[in-house]
Amino acid sequence: MIWIWLTAGMLAKTFHLSVFNFKKSDLYTIPTALVVGLLAVGEMAEDYKPGDLLEPWVGMPLGFAFVIAFAFKDRLLPTITEGTLFGYSLIAGYIFLSNTYLNSTEISTLSLVFISLSIGLAMFLIIYPRQVGKMAQTILMTLFISISIYIGYELAKDTIAFDGSNWELVVIGYSYLALLSNIFYILYFIPIPGKRQSFKERMRNISEHAKDLEEKYVAVNSTSKQIFLTLVLFFIMLLFDYLNYVSDALLISIILSFMMLVHIPPEKSKFSPSSIYKNL
Repeated sequence: MIWIWLTAGMLAKTFHLSVFNFKKSDLYTIPTALVVGLLAVGEMAEDYKPGDLLEPWVGMPLGFAFVIAFAFKDRLLPTITEGTLFGYSLIAGYIFLSNTYLNSTEISTLSLVFISLSIGLAMFLIIYPRQVGKMAQTILMTLFISISIYIGYELAKDTIAFDGSNWELVVIGYSYLALLSNIFYILYFIPIPGKRQSFKERMRNISEHAKDLEEKYVAVNSTSKQIFLTLVLFFIMLLFDYLNYVSDALLISIILSFMMLVHIPPEKSKFSPSSIYKNL
């Protein structure tokens, strides 16, 4: 039951978020998310036919993530900097190019090219400081979410054909909750009014959603330590991927989790210089 173990990892992530920032609503939100997941399974089972690619249990993580995405939005949607966007872009770019060049010789050459480009971009981020406006913060945060969805899509494809152990699926699910939830954050920009909702009210909701995204992008420059650690994590991914030590899905999930530790909110990061508070 791949999707059950994946949901178990997502549930572990939810408990982690709840423990560090508990709200009374969590006591009924988490059980509700599990019930919605089961309802999604039942709904998909009605149309399921033997031989279909996706089994009904795929609805479990989808339904669970749908509820948690909005109930835990302030905790699940990460605060990011340019360094987070940089790291996720590296991973998404390598996934795309790896899918384009399939044999090991091409991938080895590709790795060298990609490493060179990565170092060049990293040096640019370190040497040339930038500040962005509020509109740009919203756009960059939306770009981050879009990149996350692409990574999540590729992870989902790997998961469908996954033949690893159950604990690996739990680890993948732990990081996959945020990636899957990002789909709903993008869909929320669709300007279609809900039932008994005017178009004006819908646009007001979208404006509030955009403001939430704006506040989650912290317009501060990445430090050399952050960029260096990001590159180290990325090179580890390249090495392990080349040696085939672990599955791609597990490897990417682990790297993404560590990436968020490197690029945690600046006010909590030990890598940030004291001057960073002037920009918060």
